[in-house]
Amino acid sequence: MAVVGMVYWLTPVQPSSYKLHVVRGGETLNGIILDANKNTDVNYDIREAAATAVAESKKMEGGATGYLIKPGDKVAVPIYR
Repeated sequence: MAVVGMVYWLTPVQPSSYKLHVVRGGETLNGIILDANKNTDVNYDIREAAATAVAESKKMEGGATGYLIKPGDKVAVPIYR
């Protein structure tokens, strides 16, 4: 039973949905994710959320391909609810 509890505790939180965001000047990837999830009570790891955002954004045309984003890039922002 303890092993099952440990595995559940170590499992990362999955986003409930994604929101498309077009980057404007002066924005950071972490700032975009934190702003989109400011009214949530779910505990999530910002580093994991940023990695998920980059991975999902790479699948889109014109999506961000790394952590360094520039104005006009599209970002798939993970939403945790």
